[in-house]
Amino acid sequence: MCFGVNVKYIKLVLPTLQLITQGKTPSEHQVLAINAIKNGCKWVQLRMKTDEKLIIASVAKAIAQVANKNEVLFTLNDHVDIAKDLGLKGVHLGISDMKLSVARKMLGQNCLIGATCNTINEIKNRSVHSDYIGLGPFRVTSTKKNLSPVLGLKGYNNALEFCKKEKIEIPVFAIGGIRLSDLIKLKETGVFGIAASGLLCDLKEQKKRINQIQAIFA
Repeated sequence: MCFGVNVKYIKLVLPTLQLITQGKTPSEHQVLAINAIKNGCKWVQLRMKTDEKLIIASVAKAIAQVANKNEVLFTLNDHVDIAKDLGLKGVHLGISDMKLSVARKMLGQNCLIGATCNTINEIKNRSVHSDYIGLGPFRVTSTKKNLSPVLGLKGYNNALEFCKKEKIEIPVFAIGGIRLSDLIKLKETGVFGIAASGLLCDLKEQKKRINQIQAIFA
């Protein structure tokens, strides 16, 4: 799997749904991720911001084994060093995480790098060294602390129009407080797909919701 150069190729291989893990314990992150993989989710991002690195590495290694067996894309939020050590396929970097250019030098062109954005200027600047954009939040969400300004549908429409005008050809994923009832209208803005967390936390409903989301963004 090769990323970092050909945008058209990236769009062919990137799944349109990305699960971002959450949980009160490392075990909850791991269970959520592995269940999602077994329930048909083709992309999982492990997001453990406050745990010790040894714990994050252990959870990431366990998930990576299941993801590889099921041909699922598995990426890590932040912790570029762990991703490199484990040979993971990608990372996602927030505004306050490692600089994208530094991560690219560490990981090379064959690693997927995603970038969080909230504004048009951030998209313009951060798309240079990244392979996709996580744009949000769509609405208020309790998943993330220090939340950036909410975008709503208007924000996504403006951002995607800007990308089109400036010929910034990068997949944009909506993120933050997304509900099933939002999916069709979000797709109409031109986003490539969505990154979901709370929407997929109910393990009993997870498979059904994964299928619903993937069908809409097929």
